[in-house]
Amino acid sequence: LLNCDRATMWLRGDFHSADVPGEVSLYSYVQPFPALEGAPLVRLELPMREGSILGTCVLHERVLNISDAHDDARFDTSFDKSTGYRTRSMLSVPIHNKKTGNTLGALQCLNKEDDEGAVAGVVFADEDETLIKAFAAVLAVALEQMEHREHASSAVEMVVRSAAKASGSAQRGQ
Repeated sequence: LLNCDRATMWLRGDFHSADVPGEVSLYSYVQPFPALEGAPLVRLELPMREGSILGTCVLHERVLNISDAHDDARFDTSFDKSTGYRTRSMLSVPIHNKKTGNTLGALQCLNKEDDEGAVAGVVFADEDETLIKAFAAVLAVALEQMEHREHASSAVEMVVRSAAKASGSAQRGQ
């Protein structure tokens, strides 16, 4: 769609750290690099803080188009080290539902490719930003609908269990 090497969806979660319990984070699951058949996905997680690329993107609801991530002080090289990947260009956009006001996470595209698949010196264009923002808007609605369905499903299960217990109690009391 955007002619990039990788794209990642980061979602809000609770940071799993003894250092800062309950802190809001962004997490994702990615394939190790190079991809190995049957290899488990690697969970990446980072606290959603000022000073990080994704934190800035989500907290300020800003699109960030970075030509070389390693030249940006906000870039955390530990992710490249843990996955074996080399990030160059990066396009990050918040997943924000304008109707509800909720920011659910971010989409991040890595390493824009030219027509031959080369990534060195290739950057994301304004058209790429427009396209990914539209995709993120649709994704925000889909994610919120999925969350509402899960809550509705849980509520239905709770009502059914309560009704079953009440029915069982009523039958035993007769």
